[in-house]
Amino acid sequence: MEFMMEEINVLRKFRGIPNIAQLAGLVISENPYKPNPCTKRPTVVTGFLVEYYPGGILQQTSENRDEVDADLPMRWTVQIGRALEPMHENGHAHLDMKRENVVLDAENRAIRNSSHRKPMRFLKAMKYLLLICLLGARVATDCWAYGRVLLALAEKFGSGNLRLVAEQLTKMEATERISLCDSLEKLEG
Repeated sequence: MEFMMEEINVLRKFRGIPNIAQLAGLVISENPYKPNPCTKRPTVVTGFLVEYYPGGILQQTSENRDEVDADLPMRWTVQIGRALEPMHENGHAHLDMKRENVVLDAENRAIRNSSHRKPMRFLKAMKYLLLICLLGARVATDCWAYGRVLLALAEKFGSGNLRLVAEQLTKMEATERISLCDSLEKLEG
């Protein structure tokens, strides 16, 4: 239950942020651990409903289309990166960035979907520096995974600049990788 409440708070925090899936409602069910149907127990949150995005999942769209507008893959990657920025700035990491977790809206804009992750609760008692290091590692993981999304789109749609940025985001050594900010600057420039 604690995870669900934290997730609700995170979704609330990012309400209205472009390119981040928006919470539409909660799925509430009877407590599945009731000993019998007559027992009164509070209902529980069992899921989240996000807005409907009719453009489908980026992975399917990118795999099923042989041709798209030349600038569309670049726009998608910038939109995904712009969705990661406020998360990282607010101490959250996605930790599951992949094309399957990006949906497209009716205007073909990329919307980052799925959950947001924060440093684990037991670490809150540790020193601030450790939290910064942990978040830094998680942000680095997000950026590497973001680079893998870029690489998949570059391989499918043949964008040289997209491939170059993807390779810079996915270098083996984290210290050699470019930052999310630098990658967006290169993609937009």
